Amino acid sequence: MSVVNTGAFRCKSLIVSKTTGTSLDVNYPKTYNVTSAFSVGINGTETSFSSLSDQEYATLSDEDFNTRLSAFVSYVEGIEQGLTIDTSSASGTDTTLCAIGNKS
Repeated sequence: MSVVNTGAFRCKSLIVSKTTGTSLDVNYPKTYNVTSAFSVGINGTETSFSSLSDQEYATLSDEDFNTRLSAFVSYVEGIEQGLTIDTSSASGTDTTLCAIGNKS
């Protein structure tokens, strides 16, 4: 199956580092992947998201991507108390990094 690159990108991983003073905490850094399976409470209801392959993730509709990203943020912020995640650069267009055209 052939895929057409559109120049769009989506970030997959979030790396969280935690320090005390100038020392990195023992269990950090931690990497969270939006393509991994996770469950999160949304509006009082537990919602589960299954793991996705890179291909499945790349071809999510914008609506499904935004839903998953929002839930992922809630999931990680629930684990990492006090963390606020800025998703403003989680997706976008970069025709240098993601050259437009066919890719097999």
